[in-house]
Amino acid sequence: REVIEVGSFNNSPALFFKWENGITVEEWVGKVQQIHPQVGVVDFNVRLRAAMAIAKTLSQFHSKSVAYNALTPKNIVLMPFEGDYVAKFIDLSDAVVCKELQTYKDMTAVDLKSFGRLLDQLFQMEGGGGGGEGGERSSPSSFGGGDDDVGIAYSRRVSVNSEDEGEVAARTKRGRQRTPGEGLPLYLGTMISTLLISGDDENNSSQLRYASANDVYEDLKSMLSQNINNR
Repeated sequence: REVIEVGSFNNSPALFFKWENGITVEEWVGKVQQIHPQVGVVDFNVRLRAAMAIAKTLSQFHSKSVAYNALTPKNIVLMPFEGDYVAKFIDLSDAVVCKELQTYKDMTAVDLKSFGRLLDQLFQMEGGGGGGEGGERSSPSSFGGGDDDVGIAYSRRVSVNSEDEGEVAARTKRGRQRTPGEGLPLYLGTMISTLLISGDDENNSSQLRYASANDVYEDLKSMLSQNINNR
């Protein structure tokens, strides 16, 4: 399939197309479920590796001042590489090269929010490409993570505008309606909730925010390392 790489030409951001092998995230989830039919730590760690690959590619786009603006399971191609994954983005029709700082901040915030929705889908999806609000979900304990595993690195990489962090966390537990990240380890669910407020009014107090896709990548990497060390 035709995919995009971000580089430079004559000192300006440039988009390069090439033919690449791989399958979409939507297809990949079904194959992972076939390989690891019993959802557990192994399956969870495999999905963490895929999420890291996506975050890394998004970070590379942003480092070249390009906002992707189309993060969905069908627009991301995954390829195995040295025990991990490489993610390539397809369908660049909505991509934007940001020449102004404010435009860059606004557009990359949209990407981060979309990445939050994507993570929620990726970790809720079951074999066959289903998921999201209608898919079956596994219990938090089946992933090897519980309330005691609260984001070791997470709290270091998000910024707090004002309100006490404990009050923010307490609010996420109120109400019984299903919210993004529910049913996942607390550290991952909190990451998803944080990403979903990206792009909201920054004057709104008490908001935790990620500054960049690279920060998300580093937190996902820390989660994977913690899971591997705890096995």
